[in-house]
Amino acid sequence: MPQLLLSVVKFIGLLCRNYGGSANSYHQSFIGMSLDGVRKQFVVEKYEEIANFPKVGVAVAMNFFKDSQVPAFRGQPLDHLYSPQIGWYVKPDKHILRLMLFATGRLQAARIDERLLFNLPDDVAFKLYANTEGTFRPGSLYELHQGRPSRERGQWNCIEDVHQLATQDSVPPLGFDRLLYLIGSGRYRHPNARLATPQCERYQRLIHAVRGCPEHPPEEDLDGILHPARDPRPPRGARRPVGNNVVVDGDEPNRPARDLFFEGINGVPTAENLISRLAAACEELNVEVHHTHTRKGDLRVRADRPGPHPRRQNIVTMAWVPMKGYFSCGVRLSPDDCIGQGLSPECVRMSGDALSSLLEVHPGIDDEAFLSIVCRSIQHFRG
Repeated sequence: MPQLLLSVVKFIGLLCRNYGGSANSYHQSFIGMSLDGVRKQFVVEKYEEIANFPKVGVAVAMNFFKDSQVPAFRGQPLDHLYSPQIGWYVKPDKHILRLMLFATGRLQAARIDERLLFNLPDDVAFKLYANTEGTFRPGSLYELHQGRPSRERGQWNCIEDVHQLATQDSVPPLGFDRLLYLIGSGRYRHPNARLATPQCERYQRLIHAVRGCPEHPPEEDLDGILHPARDPRPPRGARRPVGNNVVVDGDEPNRPARDLFFEGINGVPTAENLISRLAAACEELNVEVHHTHTRKGDLRVRADRPGPHPRRQNIVTMAWVPMKGYFSCGVRLSPDDCIGQGLSPECVRMSGDALSSLLEVHPGIDDEAFLSIVCRSIQHFRG
């Protein structure tokens, strides 16, 4: 709360310095009309006035601009917002980022299953939008992120793509923003307009509409998401897996744990590539890559603890989370050390056991940071 109050104080100072202390003068600066390119730059210029306020980022700033200025246009047709500056403000929230990842071809380029789109973490969406080349327009055309911190690049690229799509039909970008938000969130004011379908199905319906498919996607497309199959609990007394040997539950044939692990990431080239690079690094550092049947085929990086009584221990654990599209990992480094190697703070949390940190590692995005963390964990383990 003190940080938010400080932002209010700073904004009052901005009004006094630049706008004669008048909220109306501030409002007038949003309704000027100019060429498209100037409008786009105006969005950045207004953001830079408050970018250093506490608790203010790109999404929060864009939301503040819209909520404080759009009510002046209440009751007017939507197309009246195309010319004023305010009509060009887009809030890159999670729904807009996710849906635009699909619309611009970035999700497909990253080879991420579109059915996972509705649950894509925000930090992953930011990175994909910043670092993945889509099919919509060349990366060299993006201008708004220039001069801004690299962590904001994905959000500014998303804003610029919404600008481009909206202007193709002379629709105010703000209107396109609201359309995507309502599809994603389902937060309609009129109670009779609320969608009873789950969020993941609303996402799928938009995807099918973009592709020109039938209005409603086949039920089987969503069945695995809405009603995921659960493995039957093994009967009492059934043998459990030990090491790399497969246990037989009923009549199920023996299968190596390694095969189960690679079956889980089959068809995800970025995950397969990360594991290949990890195996090469482990071979160079003379540590073992081992597989167990925990959670259907985990990967373990392990070695003997130095000392008079060597005992093999885990240094890194990895399990593929198919519904999220990332590896859940445990490592022997503190959360601060993991973040220091380049992993996003949102993907790191403290663990209560010997593996000090739990990580969400997104293949194709976090590879370099994760491999660096593994190397540091091995060095820490060996003392």
